[in-house]
Amino acid sequence: MKLFLAGAEGREPAKVIGRKYVRNVFLSYYAMRKKKIDLAFYRQNLKTIIVDSGAHTFFSELQGEGLSVSVHTKKTRTKETPEEYWEMYKKWLMENYKYFDYFVELDIGEIVGQNTVLKWRGEIKKLGLYHKCITCYHPRVVSWKAWEEMLNDSESKYVAVEGERPGRNSLPYGRLLKAAYDRNIKVHGFALIKRRLLEKYPFYSADSSSWLAGGQYGAMLSVTKKGTKTIKIKSKDVLKIKHSGLDKLLDKKSLMIKSMEVSAMAYNKYEDYLNKLWSLRGITYEDNN
Repeated sequence: MKLFLAGAEGREPAKVIGRKYVRNVFLSYYAMRKKKIDLAFYRQNLKTIIVDSGAHTFFSELQGEGLSVSVHTKKTRTKETPEEYWEMYKKWLMENYKYFDYFVELDIGEIVGQNTVLKWRGEIKKLGLYHKCITCYHPRVVSWKAWEEMLNDSESKYVAVEGERPGRNSLPYGRLLKAAYDRNIKVHGFALIKRRLLEKYPFYSADSSSWLAGGQYGAMLSVTKKGTKTIKIKSKDVLKIKHSGLDKLLDKKSLMIKSMEVSAMAYNKYEDYLNKLWSLRGITYEDNN
């Protein structure tokens, strides 16, 4: 199992990546297009890179609609239409093809209709990019039959399903994973880092941005016998974490970077634990990267 660290497009996360504490990242095209990102640097320092379309950040909807995309209306809305955004994303993928291992399709079927997503998927195939494309399952726009067709059609042998959403029933992850694994297809869980799910269902991978909590909320990630745990940096419990070094730092920026390092190492430790757990259950993961 692979745990991907999301939100690694900033200057501070890049410093942590440069120190070899991060294995796999989940980068957002939406975030990268607004920043000067040295993708060659990321490529040489990371094991696996997945680029997300940024759809769930870019296309906001009014709260209460219950969509898979962000339910919070942003203060500043883009003037680009979904089609215009898709054209830019497609162009960026072609230009930066050599820097990423996989990319996520623009999965906004709940906004533009799934037929449009399928049309875009066809364009990906014509461009010769489909073997790196992670196609997505969202139950409100993809039927079970369409899910099986998506699996049979996948060239990358890698698909994704949404994590738990407020106000929605949990997805039948066991059934979804079995259908995929029967076809030797890997499954990624979006923002799906909950211990009870990762220890119950053998996802191939999942992503989370919680390792950035040190800079956002003054907290850091630790791994205990019960899974991951978030600890406030000001707490005395932080000093109990071996090699944290946080007790020697005074300035805020250094503290933030160090907390990201410790959190990244915690994710590595948790990833190793999950792989050992599933190996004992008879499940191992083929690693092509």
